[in-house]
Amino acid sequence: MKLLRKWRAKGHGVHSPFAFHLIRNVIHSPHEYYAFSDIEKTLPDNKSAKAFYRLSFRLTHHFKARNVLEIGAKDSLNTKFIQATNKEIRCTSVKNETTFGNSQNEKFDAIFIYANGDEMPTLETLFSHSHNDTFWVIRSIKNKAGKQLWKKIIDDERVRVTFDVTETGIVFLQPSHHKLNYFV
Repeated sequence: MKLLRKWRAKGHGVHSPFAFHLIRNVIHSPHEYYAFSDIEKTLPDNKSAKAFYRLSFRLTHHFKARNVLEIGAKDSLNTKFIQATNKEIRCTSVKNETTFGNSQNEKFDAIFIYANGDEMPTLETLFSHSHNDTFWVIRSIKNKAGKQLWKKIIDDERVRVTFDVTETGIVFLQPSHHKLNYFV
């Protein structure tokens, strides 16, 4: 599995233009952004967390997400990276799906889920707040709660493309894509 990840990290064996571009230019982008150095001065030295924050920035920037939902965030560090892509981004942060309450009809461009052992959102909740171009990012897909949610996501026919990036899962719902699961 480790060898397959390393091989796919450069886009080898990926035939989908969408997936190839995403892997090469977003997930494993070699480019530094101005926001990284500005925000990281305030962060503890945690390599895994920094990689996730940088990925969040690149995804939000690439897909021009303007309305973002964070479920289960323990702190506001990732929010800083998300909002650094554009001053017009509206980021809603909730503890779990029950605290989300009255915004049942609101649709988001991106949903970040932190699988930290608390109550996990249901797939129906995630789909009810998504449109065709929404992407989901699930942090910690290797722990117990994250693993269960990730399996349900991969098995759901409404989910089109997923990327398993070591500890993080990225999900796309666009019906025009073929159903594929990548280990990157």
